[in-house]
Amino acid sequence: MKITELNSEGLRLVTDIDFSIDRDEIYRLSGCKGENNKFNTKLEKIINEKIFQAHSLINPKAVYIIKEVKEAGREDIFFRDKSQIKLKLFNQSISHIKKTAIALCTLGKALDEKIVELNNEGSSTEAFILDIIGSVAIEEIANKINFLICQQTEKYGLQASHRFSPGYGNFNLIEQENIFKIINAEKIGVSLTKSYMMIPKKSISFCIYLGKLKKDSRTQCTICGLKDCNFRK
Repeated sequence: MKITELNSEGLRLVTDIDFSIDRDEIYRLSGCKGENNKFNTKLEKIINEKIFQAHSLINPKAVYIIKEVKEAGREDIFFRDKSQIKLKLFNQSISHIKKTAIALCTLGKALDEKIVELNNEGSSTEAFILDIIGSVAIEEIANKINFLICQQTEKYGLQASHRFSPGYGNFNLIEQENIFKIINAEKIGVSLTKSYMMIPKKSISFCIYLGKLKKDSRTQCTICGLKDCNFRK
């Protein structure tokens, strides 16, 4: 893993990120295991082939910054440089916010392009599996950047919340715009559409709050606030 300082404000570029692909998670999301927990052998073969292919398509990169918080209201966090982010649920997980980490990760465009190519060829199952692999891989990259931020948090003598991404819980998707104003997304080849969706699709933006955790803040599912999500663990 290589970390490069991009400016005097502490914006960092992360490249050469090692990653592994959680095969069990792919099995879970694809429904590879059928009745009596038996494998669908045909689907398992496709999964194995696409995991091998994905490693040649994925080029993970990330940028992140840790910003000083000037003021934290009930629904807004104001930074010392006058930028801000709106999030209603942050105060349910952490109090006395001192800093906020803002990050953006991507797998690059090659994986997206291959998925489109497979769908155009009529290879929908292969495209579906490769899409799942991408989703699992980008979560792995986001977790690695999350860990980097937590390491810095310890140096500050603070605690880190779980990560929050726009579009989940009460973190409005429109806040992507504010994140992209703060993060140099072009540095890793990520852009934002008019509907606040990211390109490449296998990209994740998130925030982590640095301060003092509340005692009842335990799991990411609790913080997210989505009660009827099929993927709650």
